[in-house]
Amino acid sequence: MSHASSCPPRSRLLATTALLPLILGMAAMTVPVGPAHAACAATTTGLACDGPDDVTLASSIGGSGGLSKAGTGSVTLSAANTYAGGTSLTAGTLSTTGAGTLGAPDAALVILGGRLDLGSTTQAVGLVRLTSGTIGDGTLRGSVYDVQSGSIDAALTGSGPLVKSGTGTVMLSGANTYSGGTRVDGGTVKLTSTGRLGAADAALVVGGGTLDLGGTSASAGPVVLTAGTIR
Repeated sequence: MSHASSCPPRSRLLATTALLPLILGMAAMTVPVGPAHAACAATTTGLACDGPDDVTLASSIGGSGGLSKAGTGSVTLSAANTYAGGTSLTAGTLSTTGAGTLGAPDAALVILGGRLDLGSTTQAVGLVRLTSGTIGDGTLRGSVYDVQSGSIDAALTGSGPLVKSGTGTVMLSGANTYSGGTRVDGGTVKLTSTGRLGAADAALVVGGGTLDLGGTSASAGPVVLTAGTIR
């Protein structure tokens, strides 16, 4: 009779500066050569890191493709990446540290689950879509925040709005300063004791669902309530 053994996830570090161009379907990317990338695989849209290992990608990733993270492991980005195809997170943990970036500053960030940990970094991205999961720590500068369910501990900045749709709950815990206003169309937006609704003069529109201030005071510009609840 054989007995299955349980092995802890392996940690891999890539620190080489050698680059290998890869043609990934219609997406061309350049990724560093090294053992850490054995945990990531080429797809038709970019680079997929789906395994159980804990991986650090310490050299720059570029090109037109995107980076996707799934599986139970963690991926840490510590280099100034320029890939333009966006970043998606489905499970596990994706982290940035030091000079690490989430690709091009106008590329989309989609979080379907798992945890994005920005540490002490500031990340500039395009559209931010949160359907489930957590954005922890750090600062995020997005063009639009499209949120449905999950928790956001990071500080949200930039000129874009935050729009809440769907039936889920989004918890805001960061010192947010986004200036495009807040719109609640469904579900619940709840502030913790440290959470803020963006810039103090930004518009607040509740067209459905619930805005729960969590017993805190909140500053806003014009407030429009057409349906739903503010409490």
